[in-house]
Amino acid sequence: MKSLVYISLRRVSAALALIVVGLTLISIIGLLAGGRFLIFNVNGERNIPAWFSTSMLLFCSALLALIACVKKARSDRHILLWQLLALAFLFLSVDEAASLHERLNKLGSILPDNPVLYFGWVVPALVFVVIYGVLNLRLLADLPVRIRILFLVAGGIYVGGAIGVEMIGGYYLSFHERKDLTYSIITVFEEIIEMTGIVVFIYALMTYINQDMNPIGIYFSGKTIPTNPLEQQP
Repeated sequence: MKSLVYISLRRVSAALALIVVGLTLISIIGLLAGGRFLIFNVNGERNIPAWFSTSMLLFCSALLALIACVKKARSDRHILLWQLLALAFLFLSVDEAASLHERLNKLGSILPDNPVLYFGWVVPALVFVVIYGVLNLRLLADLPVRIRILFLVAGGIYVGGAIGVEMIGGYYLSFHERKDLTYSIITVFEEIIEMTGIVVFIYALMTYINQDMNPIGIYFSGKTIPTNPLEQQP
């Protein structure tokens, strides 16, 4: 017996967007109330927003891995790029949970004395973004126009938040001795922009799967997988 599971990309995206809006409001209210509701603070660690961001990035990785599997079955020429994207988002999810990038802040001691480079990790991150972007130009060119635009918008929003606003926060922090309310608000907006970029990317991936790959059959078996498993299901 065949079982079909329908996933509404609009409902999923809307639900994720509502959660982002809710976390934004709670975080801002908490800051204005003197640092309350830390469990919902989007700039905190080991709390609900951190888990939410990590989960969304992991979901992106899973969607990209699914696309890569379909592309492999179709002998697509961009298989490796899709696989690398899946691995990149898997790393981002781990980094979101473990804050690995902060270990690169030690680079600040060897970088030019510039306030926007207060957080040293932004330099290798920018280099990585440029190189990775160039490597994926062909993949982007082969995507449908709407999907390509969504990918670029999502990437621009995410990088703008993760690196751009981080540099603004570093610039501000370089002229102040402590992390005050203004800096906290900057970091809240940084995290919200990042989350927004991830939501847009999830919507783009699900839209691409819906337009280019539906229906997708996933076959679980402890034996050898048939050539056309869906056709052999009763």
